[in-house]
Amino acid sequence: MTRAELLTELKAVLGETGSDPAWGDPRLLDMLAEGQDQFCEDTGFFVDKSTAAICEFSSVIGTESYALSDRIIKVMGVFQGTTKLGKFNEADKYPDQQVGGAVDFPSTSQAPYAYQTDEETGKIRLYPTPVAALTYTMRVHRYSAEWLADTQVEPEIPRRFHRAMVEWAAFLALNDHDFEIQDDVKAADHLAAYTYYKNKGITAFNRIRGGETTITPNSSYVVN
Repeated sequence: MTRAELLTELKAVLGETGSDPAWGDPRLLDMLAEGQDQFCEDTGFFVDKSTAAICEFSSVIGTESYALSDRIIKVMGVFQGTTKLGKFNEADKYPDQQVGGAVDFPSTSQAPYAYQTDEETGKIRLYPTPVAALTYTMRVHRYSAEWLADTQVEPEIPRRFHRAMVEWAAFLALNDHDFEIQDDVKAADHLAAYTYYKNKGITAFNRIRGGETTITPNSSYVVN
């Protein structure tokens, strides 16, 4: 479905009409956008290292920290060309808080060989401090490349899961704190429907990456 079609379906589910816009298009589009990002968080979509605007950054001589795109959920690896950098955690600095020795990265004339993402929120740090301008590529778990509610942006998750966005948005809309439109029972139904699509998405993602999937029978048909 296109973004316009998703919005039309959501309005039909909620019973919103042009003469009675309980939520309005901008709010509903934001809820659909949140639904797509929630699906990405819950399922594993998307793992990426080729979208340059999200996955690449260039080092600056003497600068150790760089801002991460807000579309990144998790940095899973960093590469400089074919060389993979090591992962450095904040706890590695404190030998009294871990088993084993501390890790120290003295300033040297060599290229960075480790990165850290837990020193500051939304930033990646290179060790040692760069002494040359180089391009780094990150392998990341990310949200959709663009926020769905932005102008002319279309859905990115697979088409068969588009209704996950509708169900999540309906769940949010019906949890609105307006007494006349709030409906906890219907909201719970939409959350359950979202969970159905989420679980199918997890299975699909595991199959794409060659992972294992688990099938659990309906308890109604299990003989004890």
